[in-house]
Amino acid sequence: MGCASQHKVINIKECSEIGGYEFALQGGQYKNTCPISKHANFLKGYDKGKIVHQLRREIRSLDADIRRLQTTDVGNRTNVSEMNASEQIRKKTRQKQSLEKRLRAFSY
Repeated sequence: MGCASQHKVINIKECSEIGGYEFALQGGQYKNTCPISKHANFLKGYDKGKIVHQLRREIRSLDADIRRLQTTDVGNRTNVSEMNASEQIRKKTRQKQSLEKRLRAFSY
């Protein structure tokens, strides 16, 4: 028996806290397949890994938004739209920094 997702099977030897963390980082969906004796430790790492996986996804999304705002047809912007884009960039940059701070707290 192992820990399985749709695309990857994790061997029992990986049903540990670090194994759960790494499994979740890869986007694995745990199906309660680790032995009972290893289940709690696996879940401890898995829960942290899920949070890290989600934070990384949100950071990548903010990076893409920031790049889009920085490169969107700058020559055709009005002063108002330029100020709006600049404010959005600042807001998204602050959000990203906040997520990165949270991410550091969850990483092994």
